[in-house]
Amino acid sequence: MILFLDIYPKVSTQLSTRGEILQDTPSIISLEGLNDNKTVRLKLRRFSPNPSGVGEPEVSELVREYQSLGRDILFFENGDFCQGTIQLAPYSESGAEFGFIYNYRRLRFVQLYNTDGN
Repeated sequence: MILFLDIYPKVSTQLSTRGEILQDTPSIISLEGLNDNKTVRLKLRRFSPNPSGVGEPEVSELVREYQSLGRDILFFENGDFCQGTIQLAPYSESGAEFGFIYNYRRLRFVQLYNTDGN
């Protein structure tokens, strides 16, 4: 498996169902090789706007370590990936995430469905 170990700054933009921009959230994602690159640590730090509109942004962090990949995630040689729920079930949230590289930019599309399937 080829992984591009690096630090990637990005901005996630939340859109309404009509395509209107609701919120931009800057973030930094890093991929770090551990144990002679047999393990990969993914760290995502999101900088959400302060609800008061004043002061420092709120920072949330997600850390995951991978030694192998499940059937719910695929990586491609050029760095593209897709990840998502394998099975849809009634009354459960589900979704999919697609990541692409285009002209030296990383693009990401996330589609989420609530428990009503919307």
